[in-house]
Amino acid sequence: MAGRKVITSVGRTRPVRRHTKPRRHGVVHGAGEGQGRHLEPEHEQLLRRERLAALGEIAGSIAHELRNPLGAIRNATYFLNIALSGELKGRVGRHLQIINDEVVRADRIIAALLDYARGRPCNPCPARLTEILDDALGMAHLPRTVRVQSSIPEHVPLVNVDDAQLTQVFANLLANAGQALAGQGVVSIRASLENGYVRVSVADNGPGISPEHLPRIFEPLYSTKAFGVGLGLPVCRSFVEANGGSIEVESEPGKGATFTVSLPVAGR
Repeated sequence: MAGRKVITSVGRTRPVRRHTKPRRHGVVHGAGEGQGRHLEPEHEQLLRRERLAALGEIAGSIAHELRNPLGAIRNATYFLNIALSGELKGRVGRHLQIINDEVVRADRIIAALLDYARGRPCNPCPARLTEILDDALGMAHLPRTVRVQSSIPEHVPLVNVDDAQLTQVFANLLANAGQALAGQGVVSIRASLENGYVRVSVADNGPGISPEHLPRIFEPLYSTKAFGVGLGLPVCRSFVEANGGSIEVESEPGKGATFTVSLPVAGR
């Protein structure tokens, strides 16, 4: 009977426990006290910081050079919408809306790149998990055909986090789950208390993540989506670790994926 293995941030594998269910592959990032999480070696952390510093300088220049023309395009579409409001019908109006939507998408990509490369100041304070998740669900814009099952016990304590950063983390995970379902399926949210950390899982019953892709999904600029940029999960990882938590993923092809975020309890 084979035990499940978790792939650590440096690519090694280690057994976790024995079970009789089909094997689910997984990746762990970050470390929480008392959780037995794998810590990156010091030289790996140093290399990652150096890469981030270099990426931050490049991102700053790119953001400045791209946001100016994007702003001009946005202003032009706004002017056309006002000046030709009675004439923008059919395909012309739809294509103008496509231009505006793509400008918004490009601006979000730039913001994500800056968030990852430069980071944001982290201001942790006691926060209610239910409020963070409610806000995240509102931001995720899941289709009505996706059913959300939430199981958050009433006794879950406050978590010591930057609520804005964690809202973005869960909004990203929920949006990814909705995309994996291709518009129809179930997203489950669960929470539990373990060794002074609140563990929150976001799971979907979609096609799952291929084992060959799983070890790399937290790498910047790596994406399996046709129009993906590969910054959403790296930003999630960066925010979670900045708040003293960890993030891990388990997946079995054909049976969905589960992302679990561990967050420190307030007052510890």
